[in-house]
Amino acid sequence: MLAHKFLHRRLMLLISSILLVGLLASIVLFIVCGSDQILVPGSTGYTVIGEFAVQRTPAMKRSSIKAVEAENKDIVLWGSGVNNEDKNTGKLTSPPFQAPAILSLFVSGWANADGNELFVKRADTGEQFQLKAADTGDRWKKLHWLLPVSWYGHPMQIIAVDSNQKSYGWIGISSPLQSSFLSLLKGQVSAISFAPLYIFYFALFIKPGLLIGIFIIRRQNLHPAFTVILAVAVSSLIGYVTFWVYFFNHFIGIIFSVLVLLSTVTGLVLIFTKKPFAKSISKSLTSVDTVFPILIMLTVGLTYLSVLYLIDAGDLPASNAQVRFFAVFPPDNVLPQMFTERLYGGQDPRPLFGEWLSSDRPPLQAGITLVQRPIAFLSGSDVGLHYQLMGTIVQSAWIAALWAVCRNMRLSGWQIAIVLAFSTFSGFFLFNSVYVWPKLLAGALMVFAFALLMPTVYESRRPTTTEAGLAGGAAALGLLAHGGVIFTLPAIALMLVRPRCFPGVRQILIGSLMFGLMLAPWTAYQKFYEPPGDRLLKWHLAGVIDVDSRSFPQAFKDAYQHLSFAQIANNKWENLKMLIDYPKADAKNEYTAREKDFLHLFRALGVLNIGWLIWLASPFLKYLNSQVDVKRVHLILSVGVLSLVVWILAMFGPRTTSIHQGSYATMILLFIGLATLLTKLPRFVCYSLLAFQSIVFVTNWVITSSSSTSDRLIVAPNIFMLGLMVISTGGIIWMFHQLAKQRFEFENTPISHPL
Repeated sequence: MLAHKFLHRRLMLLISSILLVGLLASIVLFIVCGSDQILVPGSTGYTVIGEFAVQRTPAMKRSSIKAVEAENKDIVLWGSGVNNEDKNTGKLTSPPFQAPAILSLFVSGWANADGNELFVKRADTGEQFQLKAADTGDRWKKLHWLLPVSWYGHPMQIIAVDSNQKSYGWIGISSPLQSSFLSLLKGQVSAISFAPLYIFYFALFIKPGLLIGIFIIRRQNLHPAFTVILAVAVSSLIGYVTFWVYFFNHFIGIIFSVLVLLSTVTGLVLIFTKKPFAKSISKSLTSVDTVFPILIMLTVGLTYLSVLYLIDAGDLPASNAQVRFFAVFPPDNVLPQMFTERLYGGQDPRPLFGEWLSSDRPPLQAGITLVQRPIAFLSGSDVGLHYQLMGTIVQSAWIAALWAVCRNMRLSGWQIAIVLAFSTFSGFFLFNSVYVWPKLLAGALMVFAFALLMPTVYESRRPTTTEAGLAGGAAALGLLAHGGVIFTLPAIALMLVRPRCFPGVRQILIGSLMFGLMLAPWTAYQKFYEPPGDRLLKWHLAGVIDVDSRSFPQAFKDAYQHLSFAQIANNKWENLKMLIDYPKADAKNEYTAREKDFLHLFRALGVLNIGWLIWLASPFLKYLNSQVDVKRVHLILSVGVLSLVVWILAMFGPRTTSIHQGSYATMILLFIGLATLLTKLPRFVCYSLLAFQSIVFVTNWVITSSSSTSDRLIVAPNIFMLGLMVISTGGIIWMFHQLAKQRFEFENTPISHPL
């Protein structure tokens, strides 16, 4: 009780300190920033080389022009797209003006195109910084930058350079502006509107699956820990069905989406108005295994989104993740959105984008997004924002999968909280939850398949027909989200190859039937509607990156028959070294810490790598925390390590085993197993390691952006996003604290294991 009061007081003191610092900082900024004004009135005094001119940009969105006029009608707009020609080149240099605390500009065009630059220069010293700005295209976007304190009041200039002669290469900027702190807040407040939308979309996604999932859990007497991840799987299956309805007719698809949403609302009404129905289901809805994973999913997703939009350089909502953490990242995260919009508009999705076919990427996330797509239309909300929110919601399913595994491992509430904390405050889960290629969704569904089969090994029995059928369906859904999880599937299958656990004929048939029936429609799409649909297979397993007309078996055969055994062995050896960030021979180490965390498996695990040592030394460390059953952890890590072996051998190589080219199910399992082993350490050591990882996480992933370099200024952080991030992070910590106090029924009972 005393410890609880002490922690409560410390938490209140921390919150009060944060509020006080925020208040003082706001007062200082109100004073320093001054009032709104145009720093260089008119268009005289500018130095123009080449094709820069006033009001010379290609056709712009009228709404963005009105936004500029609403700010101040005297703002001058410059552009290099003279005569609507976007292949012009030129240079624009403003006359010197006094540096403000907050510099603002309206920006349009393609500031990041090759050869284009936007930077500021001190007129008296020559010191200069590049300005981080997104490719805003045909819209004017107001951006703000915090200038160095040493610049304040000194003469400076803005310089825009267009050296790009390709299409989509022009650039536009406005008169330089000084923004008051109040003006900054007014411009940022609208960004917070995503929060209620996110909560609304989350509820609509989880509810239909939750009601059906609870029914299945009760009917088949499954562990209640499966409730939320089963709900995710059911809602994903609804999305998969929705995809096919839209594919055959988009008008019928819209009607189907509306019916699904109305059914969800009806279910909610029944829960709150029909007492017999509410009473029968309320126990499941309010159980620990439902409330904690759902609230943690919701809050972690909200926190991650606030980190994503904390530094907004002007990108569209769905594209911000491409530049928030790395300088340039491909548009893989929006490929499902492109698929969604084609089907929603009744358009042919062939081909999808550039050289990518619609059949190259599985359709599950597109289908899930289509279920709620009519809401974006009816509400008038941004389509890209709708997609980003839905994408983050479904990626957060990794939390439900982690919960199911941890509860089946019979971890205590404190241990689950520690595993969740180490996972939540990691760059791997942050980035892949907001850069919404559906790899975490795929990983979560494959881990669900694994979790369903875990008890059969622990209890030394065959899987039931229900477990086999659900596992087959979950594995298929994982592959329908992203094919990368295929590398974990052989390890899960081998887990059951033991005398007492091997499935019976009936279970094998049911599991295979569920697996095959769900994959068959998409396989037919790939083979008959838009063949061949095997580009990623050729890329990863045969080393054929360019579009190739050969079948996969032929490409695979051709790739390997030209290699000697020594070359093949070297490729696999290089694949192994890639996991541990072992540099290439004579290679310069040019990657940042964040890039290394993204690419290399052992770098991404961070302090969790200590768990490997505990695992190896566990027979000799009897004095450590005995609540951790190493035999259960052994199963998790064995499947994870075997998955890595399959991945290393299957990838063509060399050095093709960067994390994003593998199975995210494997990563989730490794995080669970290694973090669990850290709970064997004394608590103060475990907390110290968690604190260290959290500091590294905040430093490498939250505070800095893709352009946090010594010669570039990032845009001013969104104050409201910062507040939301702090509040939601506090909510996460509070939930972890409450979870740590939970006691489950098995905690005081000895467990025997036939492993």
